[in-house]
Amino acid sequence: MIHFHMSWFGDPFRTMKATYLEMFLIVMTALQTTEAVIAHPQDGNSAPDLHAQTRMMRAEIRHDGLESKEASPMSSFFGFGLDEAIDVDCEWDDWSDWSACQFTCGEGISMRYRKVLHMAEGAGKACDSSNREERDCSMSACPIDCVYNDWADWTECSATCGSSTRYQRRTSQAAQFGGAECSGSDEKSEVCHQAVCPIDCEFSDWHDWGGCSKTCGSTGKEVRERVIM
Repeated sequence: MIHFHMSWFGDPFRTMKATYLEMFLIVMTALQTTEAVIAHPQDGNSAPDLHAQTRMMRAEIRHDGLESKEASPMSSFFGFGLDEAIDVDCEWDDWSDWSACQFTCGEGISMRYRKVLHMAEGAGKACDSSNREERDCSMSACPIDCVYNDWADWTECSATCGSSTRYQRRTSQAAQFGGAECSGSDEKSEVCHQAVCPIDCEFSDWHDWGGCSKTCGSTGKEVRERVIM
């Protein structure tokens, strides 16, 4: 069996592309197989296994740090390559700091993110979708401004006839946590236009009695009067 180590070829070979290394590896393995078959034509068990020889050489290349990250065209053609049987799990970067709360007051959400450093290779564990996390955050209470409720119905007129007034009022929800106070009035009024009130007849007081109608003799009369107001 022929053994080789990439350090035999000096430092310049450490930058050679994996495609040429695979070609060399395949040729050398094929030569070994041919020599074994010629030397022992009747013994099928003595012929080295092509894939076994390849795996041994690939391990030496990988040890020297010359392993390719992607299979070359030659590897694809023969069905194996330097990256065969290399299972690498997905690797995440560290989480970022938590973001500021979504809102400046009240309840909100804070988030943090992370990115993938290396995608999974081979049969390694793939990256899931956990690149973001959320958590609830609470700031100081938001200011609540004063708010008027709807106007109530008009009251009854203050009188059933003649001049009178009626009112309409509304309530409010008080301001909280530094909110603005309500402006404007919470009451308004208007004159009722009612019918003229009935007026009963009214007499004035009686005047004093007048003098007797006769000064002597038969019975006379004395009169007093009053007027209609």
